[in-house]
Amino acid sequence: MFLLETVDPEKAQGKVAEAYSIFKNFGAPIPLRLLSASPDLQERQTAMIGYFMGHPRLSPGLLASIRFAIASKTGHLACEALNRDILGRMGVNEQEIAGLPTGAAETPLEESEEALFRFVLRSFDDPASANARDIQALRALGWQDADILDAMFHAAGMLASSVLFKTFVRA
Repeated sequence: MFLLETVDPEKAQGKVAEAYSIFKNFGAPIPLRLLSASPDLQERQTAMIGYFMGHPRLSPGLLASIRFAIASKTGHLACEALNRDILGRMGVNEQEIAGLPTGAAETPLEESEEALFRFVLRSFDDPASANARDIQALRALGWQDADILDAMFHAAGMLASSVLFKTFVRA
């Protein structure tokens, strides 16, 4: 499955076991297992996951929607499946989930979250399309600049994870 030597969750110790423990309800995701080939990198990624899990303004539903949509766009099958499961557990129906990557009219998000989500999707596909008017509109909905950057950073991180997954994981 992995081209690099990784640590099985059952054999994990120390910081690798700590990283896996974050996902005790889902099992260690394949991308996180891949990072066990570099425990220090995995530890940093786990800290980033913790940052977003405790984010004061970006809801778990918004973040899972971003991850699912970007994973779908980049062909990151493991993250697509994990986030589909997370969204389903949150009560999002399959029709809403299926529409997320294309920015379909119906989303499970509140109005301000939907605006930020759509900005992230459009900017992911065409970064140069972002403009000051977009940022002002998001600010008018109550988003702080840090929130806007964090949401876009979250999406961009999915691209890196997708490239690593496609390079080092085989079915």
